[in-house]
This record gives sequence, structure tokens and C-alpha cells, in this order.
Amino acid sequence: MPRTPPSHPEVSHPEASRRAVLGAALAGLATPALAQTPWPSRPIRIVVPFPAGGGTDAVARALAERLAPRLGQAVIVENRAGSGGAIGSEAVARAAPDGHTLLMNGNNIATYPLIFRQLGFDPLRDIVPVGMVAVAPIVLVVGRRSPYRTLADYIAAAKAEPEKIDYASAGVGSANHFAGQLLSQAAGIRLTHVPYRGTAQAMTDVISGNVASAILTLGSVTEFLRDGQMRVLGVAGPARSRLAPQVPTFEEQGVRNYDANIRYLLAAPRGVPDPIMQRLGTELAAVVQDPSLEALFNAQGFEKLWVDGPATARTLREEFAAWAPIARDAGIEPQ
Repeated sequence: MPRTPPSHPEVSHPEASRRAVLGAALAGLATPALAQTPWPSRPIRIVVPFPAGGGTDAVARALAERLAPRLGQAVIVENRAGSGGAIGSEAVARAAPDGHTLLMNGNNIATYPLIFRQLGFDPLRDIVPVGMVAVAPIVLVVGRRSPYRTLADYIAAAKAEPEKIDYASAGVGSANHFAGQLLSQAAGIRLTHVPYRGTAQAMTDVISGNVASAILTLGSVTEFLRDGQMRVLGVAGPARSRLAPQVPTFEEQGVRNYDANIRYLLAAPRGVPDPIMQRLGTELAAVVQDPSLEALFNAQGFEKLWVDGPATARTLREEFAAWAPIARDAGIEPQ
């Protein structure tokens, strides 16, 4: 259909035209200036939602030291502990999405909706991973006087007397707790969970025989394995740990699909501009390849790992879907 001509002729106003041209020119000058705002423009905070001295804190501090010179700004680690990591994680989710506030946490952040009823953020939506950087192998350990010499001994005893064998973890809803429930399901046994407030007392009670076993990180028990106070029955994951290559995996010993290892990731609030996320990802990937970082990680009980942000986000979604039925079967309810 032909366009209907206007009923009144259009009139050009010189002053209006000059204002329009001037406005366009100013906009053209302002846009590049905004686009070139330097980042980072001030120190960067990496929030660790756990107390200082733990595994997450150690990984964050190692990264901060190496990221700072690459980014040209100080990188400060801030510990904001409480509610199993939820308080500090929520603080980051609510922070300004300008790339100056980041989160260091484990992949078990995906289980938060399964254990916290009043969670003030969605960890799968409001936190955007930059990348996964390290893994802490999970192991099943018993005391040196334990009758269980192998994983086969342990599983046979658990099948003979369901719920008689107990295992210690770092608390209800912890990564260790979920790992124990996954072992029960994967091995077809029923274990009794004994939650502790952290791992120190749990290790003491395993050594003394007050609790039959514990599911802990390899790094946290290395000293006790070395001096013979503990015995390790298996390591989680698809392959043996480079930190203890003599320890067989659960898979090798007949327990299929048992991967409960803790993987550490750096993340940002949702909404950080793509160029900043890309820069963070590039610098983080370079830091992870630093030989000095690998040596430090190994000494602390971690193995280096690099998974980029989008792949890490997919992994977290998959883990939530995988852990949800395990939490339901174990009677783990949001508190």
C-alpha cells in the first residue's frame, strides 16, 4: 500500500537542527569515554564465606596473590563466615555487578537450595562462575585399629549390619555429608551419619575409634595417614589423585559413579559486563597455569584444575539435579 502523504508539510527549524547536531556530537564523544572506563579502578575483594584457615580460604589467598599484579590492583580476601557459606555468598550475589566483588566457594554451592529454607539468592542464577580452579579429593578413612582393611571389608560389614557403621562429616548439609549419602546409594548400603562442627574433632574420634569412619578431604588427613594413625580405603573421582597415586578409587573397587570431590570456583554477581568477565577469565586461566601455584596447591592438598565459566555453570546445574534426589532419599530437608 502506498504511503499516505502528510496533511501538513514538514518544516525544518534551523535552531532545532543545530541542537540535534550538537547533541549527536556530544553523544559520540561520551560513549567511547564510558566504554573506556578502566577496570579494575580500585582494589578487588574476594569474599570467602568461611573462616580463615580453611581450604576455601587457602585457595582464595593463593589466587589473590597472583591475580593482583596481573590486574594492576590489590586483591583482598575477606572472610564472611556463617550459615555454611550462605551469608558470604549472598553478600556477593547482592553486590554491585562491577567486577570488584568476587566469591570463592566450592561446587557444593549448588546444594544450597536443598539445605537452606530461607536462602536470599539463587546460586544457579545470581552467581556467575568465572572458572573452576582446584579440586580437593574426598577420601573414606578409618582409624588404624579399625577391622576394615579395604573398602570391600567396609561394604561387606555395612551390608551385613545396616546402619551399624557410622561416618563423621563436617556437619549436616556439608559436602562430606552429601558424599556419605552418595556412597550409601552407590554401594547399596546404609550408613549412620554423625555430624560434627568442623573436622578437627571428627578426625580425633576416628583415630580413637569413637566413630567408625569419616569422609573428609585428602589434604585434611594427610598427616594422619603419613604417621599411621588413619587408613584410607578409597578416593572419590574418576581417577586416582596425583597427591596419593597409591590409593585406589572407589570405581576401581566396584563402586560405580562415585565422584564427590570438592571443586573450588571463583564467581561474580550476575550482571557483570561481559568484557570484565572475559578479562577475569583470561587472567584466572593464566594464573592457574603458573607452576608456583600448582606446587602450592599440592602442598596444601589440592590439585589444580581449569574449567571455564560457562562450563562451570553447566556443571553446577547438573550437580543440583544430581544431588536433589540424594538429599530427598537421605531425608535432608531445608532448614
